[in-house]
This record gives sequence, structure tokens and C-alpha cells, in this order.
Amino acid sequence: MKTIIVSLRDQFVWQGRAHRSFMVAILGLVAGTLPMISWLPRYLIFAISLLGVIIGIISLYWEGSSLNRRYRSFELVERNPVFGRKLPHDDDLPDCYQSSRGTILFDRKLNDDLRTQSDWCVGIRSRYRLPEELEEIAPYVLRRTSGGKWHFNGPCVRMAGDCRLDGSRIIPFQEACFFDHLCSNELMRWQPHLGAEVWDLRRKYLYDTDRRLIPLASSELANIVGVSTLAISADRQVLIVDQSSRNHSSQGLKAPSGSGSLEMRDQSDDLAAFVLNGANRELEEETGVTEDMIASSHLLGFGRWLERGAKPEFFGVTLLTGTAESVDRARRQVARSETQYTRDSVWMDLQNMIEADEDFTAVMSVPLGYGIRALNDALEQDPSLLDLSSTKE
Repeated sequence: MKTIIVSLRDQFVWQGRAHRSFMVAILGLVAGTLPMISWLPRYLIFAISLLGVIIGIISLYWEGSSLNRRYRSFELVERNPVFGRKLPHDDDLPDCYQSSRGTILFDRKLNDDLRTQSDWCVGIRSRYRLPEELEEIAPYVLRRTSGGKWHFNGPCVRMAGDCRLDGSRIIPFQEACFFDHLCSNELMRWQPHLGAEVWDLRRKYLYDTDRRLIPLASSELANIVGVSTLAISADRQVLIVDQSSRNHSSQGLKAPSGSGSLEMRDQSDDLAAFVLNGANRELEEETGVTEDMIASSHLLGFGRWLERGAKPEFFGVTLLTGTAESVDRARRQVARSETQYTRDSVWMDLQNMIEADEDFTAVMSVPLGYGIRALNDALEQDPSLLDLSSTKE
């Protein structure tokens, strides 16, 4: 018996030295279980509970210290410019919208097909999870990729398949969250260093050795779906949103009427309906336009925003029933939760916006610039696109 006791003692002491967190977890389990014994004196229950709190604090300190030691030399260096002279490319998205603020790859033929064909469908898969390598460093990159701002981890939708003319017309989506995006796609703008080791994460997660983008179907990044729409009144005025300095991707710039991320509550079996539900929800939240003011909506196009980890973006146009003046009279007040990201919304003549001068171009966000481009391309193919009498839901 003495031999067994000594053996157990020696094992316990060794485990305590080699695996402190494991032993603390055992002590915490004991401290959490003993107070459940009803016949124990109250003072003993209190003492055991206090011990459990102390054990928890010690465990938290040890784990925090261990993580800090591990990543003490971890550093993120922002790439400027993000890609240098040679941009990534995608054989399925041969066209390019480029401004001084960013680049979107797209395909005009694909956009025409998305706008005119109704056989694009949606499939839903299980929830997305960050790759283990990115999940491990997530706490250390979150504040940097968020620009040092306090962001909320809102629900988003991940695109897990590619929009291709010769591919499947059933596009899979998954639940994800905004922090997944910050710790994956947004990380592609940075060069991580762990001591002397340099991690080339972009060669693993973003593109191959020829800088060809990894298809969405095989990508391990979050690839949350961005949605934008241009709201146009009956007298051909476009509602433009001025973004505040707290906006993550377009600080202080002019943005589309509604611009944000797709969510599962926007879900529909039809791809166009899915993304337009999301775009119009953002429109209503950011401008106070109500659902009964919306006459119809059209999907204009799709693209991948390179500087944001080649995340997928859908763009649409929303036709309003009234003139700009009547819409302003009927708009409700924007929720306070949205005013921290948007300063104001103003009207601009459609033709002047399409023929924008350099001053306006200089303050356009990437989604607004590409949205105007996609709308202009669509009008060249279908000049009656904005006629309320000929539109369809």
C-alpha cells in the first residue's frame, strides 16, 4: 500500500511540474464538485469556492503568460502597396476595375448572365471555421487588422463556391462571422513575422506561385460576401452615403446607398434574391428608406476585391417609387447603431455620377466606383433597365 501511495505522490508531483495547467484543471474540478455535497458545513463550502476562484485566477495567469511568451516576438508589417507591381489574377474574372483605393476583378459576360438569367441558385453548408494555423494567431492579429477600432463580431455569410459561366449554378454558402474575415482575408494585407521566421501566408491561402487566385471553392479564407446597391429615385437621382471614420473599409469616403455584408436572415433559394435582400436591408438600415419605397431591384454583377483578401462582392441597383424629394419626406430616422458608421446620405444626379469628375472620383469608395461601372455596363446592354414600367422583381 505504501508503494502505491508513494508512486501516486511522485506522479502527481511530476505532472504538477510538467503540466501545471492540467493539474490546476484537476484541482478546479475538485473545487467545483465538493460544494455540491449538501452535508458539508457552510464555512467549508465557502472556503472550497474561494479556493476554486484562486485556482481559476492562477490558471488564467499561467495560460496568459504562456501565450505572451510564445508570441512575444510576433509582429505584423502592413504591406504598402498591398501587392506591388504585379496584381493577382483570376482566369475566370478577366476584367478589372481599378482605382487608387483598390481593385475588383470581374467578368462582363458573367455579369450579363447574372443580370438576365434566373437559374442561379443557393446551397447552404455547415458553419465555417478558421484554419487551425490562423485560429491560433487570431488574438494577436485581430486588433491590427481591425485598424485598432472596436468592432462587433456580427453574423456574416461565407461564399464557398465560384460564380463561373461554365461552372455549377448552385452556389454554396456557409455561416461565418466578421472576426473570421478580420483574421483571414484582412490578414492578407499584412506580412506576419514570428521572430526571425517570415510567414508567407498569401502563397498558402490567397494565390499560387503564378499569383493566380485560389478558387473560392477550395479557399480556406473566410470569404464573407459583401453586398452593395445603388438606390435610384424616379427622377434619376442616386442616394450616396458618406461613411464615417469608424467605417472599416471606406473611412470618410462616399459609398453606395446600401453597403455591407450578407447575412443568413437574407436567405433565399435564388441567388439574386439572396444578395439583393441583403443589399436592400443595408439600404434600409443606413439611409432610412423603407421597404414600401422599393419598386424593384436588379443584380448587376459580381467581383473579387483584391485588397481585402479577394473577398467576393455582389452589386445591385434598387429602383425607388418616388422622387428624391418625396423619398426624403418619407424616410425614417437612421438607427443610432448605424450613425456611428455613416455620417449622412445625399442625392446625386445619375448622369453626373456616371460622368464623375476627378474631385468626386477621389472620394469614391471601391464598392461605389465598381457599382457605377457595373451599372453603366448594364445600361449599355439594356437601356430600359431603370424604367419602372418595364422592371420586374
